Amino acid sequence: MRLTHSILAGALFALACCAVPAQTAVMQRSGNSGAPFAFNYDAAHDQISASGIGLRPQVTPPAAPTPTTGTVVVTLNISLVSKYAKANHVNCSLMLIGGDIDLGSGTVDGGIETAGAQAKSNGHDSAVCTLTIPYSWSLSSSPASTTGLILVFGAADHCDDGGMVLRSTLQLDGPEALPKNGTMAQYSFDVAL
Repeated sequence: MRLTHSILAGALFALACCAVPAQTAVMQRSGNSGAPFAFNYDAAHDQISASGIGLRPQVTPPAAPTPTTGTVVVTLNISLVSKYAKANHVNCSLMLIGGDIDLGSGTVDGGIETAGAQAKSNGHDSAVCTLTIPYSWSLSSSPASTTGLILVFGAADHCDDGGMVLRSTLQLDGPEALPKNGTMAQYSFDVAL
C-alpha cells in the first residue's frame, strides 16, 4: 500500500513539474463586434502572444506620412508575496500595441512590439523590472480607429535549478493616449507574485 502512495505521489510531482503555466487575458471589442482580443502569457518562455488582432495592411501612398516615433518605458514593481523554499528569479515581458487601433475590426495601423527582461531584486520580497520599447510607425489614421497604446505585461517567478515556473501574472492596460511624437512615455505598474 505504501509503495502505491509513493508511486502516485511521484507521478503527481512529475506532472506538476512538466506543466507549462500559461495565463490568458481577454479584452472585449467595442460594441461586441467580432471575437474579443486575447492575450496569452507563456511564462515558461517569457512570451506574450495576441490573437484576434493584427496589423492593417499598409498601402504606401505617393507621399508617405511622417513616421510617429517615440519610446515607451514600463516599470513593473513586483511584490514577491508567495514564498518558496528554493532560490528563484523573476522574468518579465511586455507587448505594446500602438498606433491607430480599430477595436471593431481588430486591426492596428502602427505596430505590435515586444520586450523581455530579468527583474532586479530590491531585497528579499520585492523586485523591479524595466522594459523599454522604441518605436517608429507610419500612421494613416482611420475614422473608425482609436489612436493610442495597449500595454500587456507579464511577470513569472522561476526556479533557479531548472526554470520551472512557480507563479505568474498577466495584466492589461489601455488604451492609453498615444504619446507626442518623438517623446518618451513612462508607465509604472505594481504586480504581485
